Amino acid sequence: MSATTGYAVSGDTTRHAGSHGTYAVDGVNIGFSDQTLPPSTAALTAPPAKVHLNGVYQYSYATTTLQIAFSSDTLAMFYNLTAQ
Repeated sequence: MSATTGYAVSGDTTRHAGSHGTYAVDGVNIGFSDQTLPPSTAALTAPPAKVHLNGVYQYSYATTTLQIAFSSDTLAMFYNLTAQ
């Protein structure tokens, strides 16, 4: 992650795709804007096969690990992203 170059996440799995783009931090939340997704005005014929890192998450950071979290009424997701 860099304020000038954006973010890049690798480590592709069967459910999550590698992502890269821009991000913004407001002190409590971090918002990711994945540039590998089609523009919002593009017609989608099917949902993406894999989830990309895109959207707003609560975050915490310690040493080399960024933990991001998303929660709704019945779902909570936590990700630990480790710097290489």
